[in-house]
Amino acid sequence: MNQLSRANLGHAATLSWQELIELGYIVAGSPETVRQRMEELIKGLRVGNIICLFQMGDMPTEKTCHSSELFAREVMPHLKGIWKDYQGDERFWIQPLPQRVVPGRATAEIRP
Repeated sequence: MNQLSRANLGHAATLSWQELIELGYIVAGSPETVRQRMEELIKGLRVGNIICLFQMGDMPTEKTCHSSELFAREVMPHLKGIWKDYQGDERFWIQPLPQRVVPGRATAEIRP
């Protein structure tokens, strides 16, 4: 896997699309190719949460939607169970903030 660093990110701007894929700057291709590459990255980096970008530049909405639907239908199900030991672990999911009392703020009491 190519080491991404600040020093070589500027270099990425000079690369072709194919070079960006081959050097690991981006993951793109068929659902099977993306699934394989994502699995390698997930296991190699030991990550559990991934942020994906399905739209680039002036890419049409229809193409963006198609890509995200393919990812959801044909890639995500294969990646979901990679870390079975952490199944049900929700420490890193967004949770609503608990209700809190703000000092000095009057609260209205509702009576029937």
